[in-house]
Amino acid sequence: MMVSGGSVLKYSSDNVVIKSANDRRLYRVIQLSNGLVALLVHDPQIYPDGLPQPSHLPDKNEPEAEDEDESEDEDGDGDGDEDEDDEEEDEDEDEDEADADNEKEKTAQTKKAAAAMCVGFGSFSDPPEAPGLAHFLEHMLFMGSTEFPDENEYDSYLSKHGGSSNAYTEAEHTCYHFEVEREFLKGALRRFSQFFISPLVKLEAMEREVLAVDSEFNQVLQNDGCRLQQLLCHTSEDGHPFNRFSWGNKKSLVDAVEKGIDLRKQILELYNDYYHGGLMKLVVIGGEPLDVLQQWVVELFSDVRQGSQGKPEFKVEGPVWRAGKLYRLEAVKDVHILELRWALPCLLQAYLKKPEDYLAHLLGHVILDLPVNTYLCFLNFDEILYGWHCVINCKCNIFFPLLFPEGKGSLHYFLKAKGWVTSLSAGVSDDGMERSSVAYIFSMSIYLTDCGLGKIFDIIGYVYQYLKLLRQLSPQEWIFKELQDMGNMDFRFAEEKPQDDYAAGLAGSFLLFFKILTCIC
Repeated sequence: MMVSGGSVLKYSSDNVVIKSANDRRLYRVIQLSNGLVALLVHDPQIYPDGLPQPSHLPDKNEPEAEDEDESEDEDGDGDGDEDEDDEEEDEDEDEDEADADNEKEKTAQTKKAAAAMCVGFGSFSDPPEAPGLAHFLEHMLFMGSTEFPDENEYDSYLSKHGGSSNAYTEAEHTCYHFEVEREFLKGALRRFSQFFISPLVKLEAMEREVLAVDSEFNQVLQNDGCRLQQLLCHTSEDGHPFNRFSWGNKKSLVDAVEKGIDLRKQILELYNDYYHGGLMKLVVIGGEPLDVLQQWVVELFSDVRQGSQGKPEFKVEGPVWRAGKLYRLEAVKDVHILELRWALPCLLQAYLKKPEDYLAHLLGHVILDLPVNTYLCFLNFDEILYGWHCVINCKCNIFFPLLFPEGKGSLHYFLKAKGWVTSLSAGVSDDGMERSSVAYIFSMSIYLTDCGLGKIFDIIGYVYQYLKLLRQLSPQEWIFKELQDMGNMDFRFAEEKPQDDYAAGLAGSFLLFFKILTCIC
């Protein structure tokens, strides 16, 4: 349905989203005239007994929940009949306790409302002289707005109403999300919308937030996954988008100031360049009808600055890493892992075929989170086809293809039988840097035994012999069909996620696939 005239609503459709037959939620996609696109989700389980009367819904000027609780306590004083005997009082108390338990159980099971906003701007857009600035900008948006100047207003409102919030900065997008008790969704959205309309970026708050960014960095210093990611960045080619310190810390930001960089000015420039409707994808999940959610989004987000749909582009010349390199990274945990990396071209347009998942299925299990690293090899995509010059020339019996990568005859089975490995996994991580418009990074993680630690080059040799076998046969349709059937099964019987996680995941997918999105994954 197209909406024309002077309306701020440019587009609205209830038929864009293909959902599972078991999904009872209703979906609507709308686009405002400022370019912002929103996915509205009506979840009937948020109000399983029906939406309360409008008079019972909290308003912006309604007293806080604590006042209501106090009134209830005051009304409750003096309840009971003094003339009743002890036996009747005991029975009433038992009934009251049972009712209270049922009410608590019902309240505990009540689903919350949620929302998320993904902006097509991330750490790849950091200026070279100020590493971590995109992450710092994310922090500064929480520090008050023109309409709500109190720095703690947003978090305070959510915490008072059983909610919470979070945000994260990826390579090419930044995501803000929250959840809140169902009755207070509009109030939370009102405060949330101001992040993207009129943030104050207070100068007096910047020093504190520099320390907050530094604290986050210090917390992950002993995290092997984060240490590995920084090694990936540090060893990439100069000038490549990967070659940056995306976390940021006190040193990187203070060094920028000492070089004469005005951090507040830089933040405002980035905000003005990228925080506009054309780069924003909003998801709102509530128990209200879609028409009500749409009305709220139009009311609260129409003042977002207008912008085009064009996303930042990053030109890359040459490989991500120099091929044939072996690095040793001292792990915090007591574990030995061989990590092999191949840089593939961006495969976003092939999302229906998912060639990276097909290859991952043949080599090992698809991974979602990067494991700890002990040894790391950087390889080029062409080397999947033509081999690696440092591989030892070995010979082994491996049979292709096997649907179950841990079964007899698989690479995992062969290496485990030698006593060299305990497990093996492969795939493209969902991490923003490893699945970007610049490149897809295909990883193979091989957990080594103490014996296998001394056989690293032998293991690499066997991996390439297996890859050579894969080259000899064209892709098998029956394997693709098996993967397709498993994907359809996962889609049909998907486990329900926490509301804010679901909102954030939808917003991230929406940002990537808006022009070609046909289903919710």
